[in-house]
Amino acid sequence: MARMHHGLSVQRIDSDIGKLEGMELHSTPSQHNGGLLDARPILPDEYAFIDTFRNLGGSYHGGF
Repeated sequence: MARMHHGLSVQRIDSDIGKLEGMELHSTPSQHNGGLLDARPILPDEYAFIDTFRNLGGSYHGGF
């Protein structure tokens, strides 16, 4: 909660890569199409399934 109080995202350790990653907000429809207020928290590896252009770097190819 302290991170959120300062405007920072919640973080967790990704068990696949062993590094911290921050939660992101995903909105459906996209912000570009007016979906700003319908956002939900999502992790980067989950986001890779939604956004096919998402680059997570390294040899990560998606999947759980």
